[in-house]
Amino acid sequence: MTGYLGDTSALSRWGLEPVKARLDPLHRRGLISICDATEFEMLFSARDRAERDRVKSMLIAAFPWVPMGDNVFADALELQQRLTDTGKHRCASLVDAMLAVVAAREGLVILHYDRDFATIAGITGQPVEWVVEPGTV
Repeated sequence: MTGYLGDTSALSRWGLEPVKARLDPLHRRGLISICDATEFEMLFSARDRAERDRVKSMLIAAFPWVPMGDNVFADALELQQRLTDTGKHRCASLVDAMLAVVAAREGLVILHYDRDFATIAGITGQPVEWVVEPGTV
């Protein structure tokens, strides 16, 4: 059974019907996990402490957590170097690189709506999936 590491680009679009239709069945089966990097991005848009606390509580209740593990920053820097070698290093933010590292370590597919993950996968060979076809939401 395929497990997924959810990226903010996919999770933040959950309210849109085609995304909801894709995510709901996966979520019901417990197949979407998140990690601290996803949490960081999801909490970034909170307008105040109360909203941040609500979102954090929802994330903790809704998703299995995948640990970031040791040396994730060093591995993200290595990924950045590999991207630089092909001239694509500006595509991946630190959070995207860390998410890619965690997903690869844990054998999870990155579930996203972000072209940068397709670029990363072209370098790493790791599995990634668009939550819905690009350009549809």
